[in-house]
Amino acid sequence: MNKNQDLERRINEWTEQARNAKKPDDLHAVTQAMVDYGSPIRFQLRNYYLAAAAFAVLAVWLGFEVLGSRFHPQWLASLGGIFDWSSGATGMVLAGMFGGLAVIATSIAFKKENLITKLTNAIMHRASLIHYGLEPINSDEVARLEKSFGDLRWGNYKRSFHDCYQGDYQGEEHRFTYQPFRLHYVDEETKQEYDHVNKRWETKKVYHHYDRSGIVVDFPYAKGLHICQAFASTLYGKPYKPSSLEFDKAFHCRGKDAETLSRFLKPATVQSLSEAARELPRLSIEVNEDGKMCLGCGHRHVVQSIQNLTRETNPRISPEGFDKFIRASVEMPRLDKLNALAHTLIRYSDSNFSRKTA
Repeated sequence: MNKNQDLERRINEWTEQARNAKKPDDLHAVTQAMVDYGSPIRFQLRNYYLAAAAFAVLAVWLGFEVLGSRFHPQWLASLGGIFDWSSGATGMVLAGMFGGLAVIATSIAFKKENLITKLTNAIMHRASLIHYGLEPINSDEVARLEKSFGDLRWGNYKRSFHDCYQGDYQGEEHRFTYQPFRLHYVDEETKQEYDHVNKRWETKKVYHHYDRSGIVVDFPYAKGLHICQAFASTLYGKPYKPSSLEFDKAFHCRGKDAETLSRFLKPATVQSLSEAARELPRLSIEVNEDGKMCLGCGHRHVVQSIQNLTRETNPRISPEGFDKFIRASVEMPRLDKLNALAHTLIRYSDSNFSRKTA
C-alpha cells in the first residue's frame, strides 16, 4: 500500500468517525489522530498533474496538426495496421484519447483532494452541532407547520424541508427550545421563446431553485402576526405601520388585527428588528395561531459554520493548528443572531418585562 492509498484509507475512517461523534472527546480523538499521522494531510498528486499536463499538450498539438493540415502520420507507421494512419481523422481520435486521459488524471487528483475537504467539513459541522447541543429531528416535525405559517410557503411549484435539528438556547433571562431548519423551494416560470428554425413561438417552463432557513420556537405572548421584508404568502390581511421610518422601509406588517401588532411592536422591539434587518437578509418574523414563532432569513442554512480555514488551521498545512481550532469550538454566527433575536422578542413580549425599557 503506497502513501496515497494509506492516507485515503485513513481519511475515510476519520470521516466516518467524525460523522458518528457524540461528544467533544470523540472529535478530539479524530483530530489527534490527524496530528499523530506525522505530516500534513495532503496527497502526493504531482504525478497526476504532470500526466494531465502532458496529455493535454499532446491533445492540443495533435489537434493543431490535423486542423492545420500538417499531420504527418509516417512517424506512427511502425505501430502497424491497427489504425489507418493515412487519415487525418486518426489524429483527431488520438487527440481525443489524450484529452480524455488528461481529464481522467485531473479528475482523480480532484477526487482525492475533495476527500480532505469532506473530512474537514464533516469535523467542523459535527463540532458545531455538538457545541450547540443540536440533535437531528425528522423534517416532518417542521413540515407539519407549513399550513400555519405563510413564511413556510415559499415556492409556487415545490418545497421541502431538510437538515432539521432541535436544541436549547440559554439567554440572560430566558431559556427556550428551538428547531432550526432549511427550506428548499422551487419556483416555476413560464417563458415564451421564439424557435428560429421552425419559425414559431414555443412555451417553455423554467425552474428556479432557492433556499431559506430559520428557527421555530414557542412564543405564548402573541398570536396571528407576520412581519417580513418579502412576502411569499401571508395568512393575515390587516396591515399596520409603527411610527418608525427605518422600520417601515425594511418591513411589511400583517396581522389578524391592529391591536395584536401594536402590542407586539413596542418601540424597543421595532428598534431591535430594524437592527436585525441590517444583518439578516430577507428577515421574517411570524407567530401563528398556536403560539409558535418562526424566524426566517435568506441564508441557505443557519446551521453552518462560516469560519474559513487559514494557513495556521488548514490540516493540509498544519494538522496541529486544525486540532486547536476544533478544540476551541466552531461557531455558527447566523444561528447565534437568530437565537439572540428570538430571545430579545421573548424578553420584550414577556409581561414581566419592564415597561420603562420597552
